[in-house]
Amino acid sequence: MSSSFDSLVSLYGDHQRSMQSTFGNPSENLRQMTPDDVTKLSDVELAGLMYWIETQPAYGLLSNEEDKTILLQRYSVRKLSLDHYYSAAKHPDYVSRREFVMNNYTYVPSDRTGFELPDDDEFQISAKRSCFSATFSKFWTNVVDRFVEMKITDADIVFLQTMLLWSDSHNCRVSSEMTRQVMKTQREWAIASITDYYSKNRVEAAEERLGQLILIIGDLEDICELHCEDFVVAKLFDLGEQQKFWYDTMVYTPVNMKLNILEEKMELMEEEEDKENIPPKSIKQADPPVFNVNTHKISDIMAPLPDDVCYKNLNLFLSSQF
Repeated sequence: MSSSFDSLVSLYGDHQRSMQSTFGNPSENLRQMTPDDVTKLSDVELAGLMYWIETQPAYGLLSNEEDKTILLQRYSVRKLSLDHYYSAAKHPDYVSRREFVMNNYTYVPSDRTGFELPDDDEFQISAKRSCFSATFSKFWTNVVDRFVEMKITDADIVFLQTMLLWSDSHNCRVSSEMTRQVMKTQREWAIASITDYYSKNRVEAAEERLGQLILIIGDLEDICELHCEDFVVAKLFDLGEQQKFWYDTMVYTPVNMKLNILEEKMELMEEEEDKENIPPKSIKQADPPVFNVNTHKISDIMAPLPDDVCYKNLNLFLSSQF
């Protein structure tokens, strides 16, 4: 049991170093990430995802192809997110400034999201930040800060990766009971393996450490769902375009969000719009000067501009969330 887990830990370290090597040699000073970095990063991360899934023997033995596809899609956002959080946590100084260090020797500044496009103006940059900020705050506090405090290791990450691949949160998405049984067996194997690993390597406060990791799993799952939902909302307002990258077809898909979440969000937006359009209940609630100055031009002045609708809806939605 432990030898197999030890092999995965070794493979994961090699896997991370291999991905980093494609970006050249590290320099003493990391540079700020730019939109031009995304193309190569996406290619490397896709190759890394497919490589890592192939190291999981139980995945290759699943007989239900539809379940395999669903598991791969749901794991994609979890694997990438966990890789990113681990990379960020290796740089405590940057974490303290809320600068997110990526695997390609770049960092995302605290006032950016990493989803900026070359032609974005300041308003679009600010709107994207508003869309993602609540979820970003959660991953800093609930995951990255805790990783730094725990001095997270490759073995811890392999345990988390295994638990996320075979998470019981996938149960309602897969169709085969045999798949669910494999998932349960793999989770049990992961817990037994990390326990054995801690014992063999004399890790201090092993039970407490394992308990912390299990708590983090729940936060990771919630954050991954929220991030995907944020991205889809951003797309509704033309703020999250990733169509030329594989993230759009595998990561940011309905299977990675709560059931009916988009319908709920759109209904909420419509309700907020309706509230905005309710007329005053009495003439006393109206502003008197409106009726005294250029009344014949009021309708023209108050008419929305052609590009007002999208961002008005965005502001309504964001104000309802935070």
